Amino acid sequence: MNRLDDEECGDGVRRRAIAGVAFGLSSALAYTLTNVLLREVASRGDLGWTAWVTCLKALPSAIVAWGIILWQAGRGRRMLPDGRSLVALTAAGLLMQLGGNLIFQNALSLGGLALSVPLCFSTLILAGALGGRFLLGEVIPRRTLAAMALLILSVFVLQQGADAASQVMRPDRTGWTVIYAVVGACLSGICFGLGGVAIRHSVAGTGTVVGAIAPIAAAGVVFPVMIAVYRLGWEGLAAISLHDQLSMLGAGTFNAIGFFAVGAAMARLPLTRVNLINSSQAALCALAGIIWFGEPATVWIGLGTILTVASLAILGTQDRADVVVTADAEAEAELAIQPPPALEAAPPMPLPTVDPTVPAPLPALATTVAESAVNVQA
Repeated sequence: MNRLDDEECGDGVRRRAIAGVAFGLSSALAYTLTNVLLREVASRGDLGWTAWVTCLKALPSAIVAWGIILWQAGRGRRMLPDGRSLVALTAAGLLMQLGGNLIFQNALSLGGLALSVPLCFSTLILAGALGGRFLLGEVIPRRTLAAMALLILSVFVLQQGADAASQVMRPDRTGWTVIYAVVGACLSGICFGLGGVAIRHSVAGTGTVVGAIAPIAAAGVVFPVMIAVYRLGWEGLAAISLHDQLSMLGAGTFNAIGFFAVGAAMARLPLTRVNLINSSQAALCALAGIIWFGEPATVWIGLGTILTVASLAILGTQDRADVVVTADAEAEAELAIQPPPALEAAPPMPLPTVDPTVPAPLPALATTVAESAVNVQA
């Protein structure tokens, strides 16, 4: 690989990373608006209500995703993954919708934005990082570890100031109310993090973002609506005010934007990095709780916001060595799976010490490519 090819490969990696960060930030903003609207309809926490909120939240994503799939199918293009991946994504959808969205909405009705969102993200990052490391084999760089530690610190700082904010949701709250809010927010984060591992596996392989989102969103519509109808009945659903219905659908619309954006980010960046970028919504939601819903402003909220911004600043930097390694790894993988043109096209040459009929061992070929790449960089 010559210097020009190496530079082009490095530029491609950088452009891909920049696009991934842009998609991650867009998803963070969209999810912030989603959580603000979910907070608007968090006046009730019973199972039927939270199931209906979860259903309408997933509905726009399902409509868009399956619409694209049907449109592409009419043009002869298959966008759904294979049967095994489809089953895995549907299971991930159940985990994210019933274990993530439904439990999160209940926690939101108990603790408000300033408590639920930071707690959810702290456990989401941990679950996503561990899942990406042990299930996907992703390496967590040192700077990402530093940003993760700082961000986890920030969400715990934010949590310290959220105790007073929980009184806005439940003036008659008890100690058990706070415990339920904390456990629910943490559990929802774990479900979201593990579900993100399944999405990352799909979009990084032969699957597409739409193909990954469609079964997850469908699970978020079918199963919650069954729970809602069973608990509330059709008359109970019809009695929900127009304002609440539109708020739920608005949350679903922004959730769809965030869902597609975070899926695109996962196709370009490691899962932990996407989760860290997307976690900026923790600070944004805390600010929204103060400004929009009158949740009390404390020094902890301000300090937590500063720590979040600092963690994102660390995350936005990247060592030159990391970029070089990524570029070399991509080039090495490409050469390793393709026969070298020189071995096919070159005329026979005398090789006194090597039998030309015996192919070179793959480890030796990979070592040669890696050494060449290092020499070019030097």
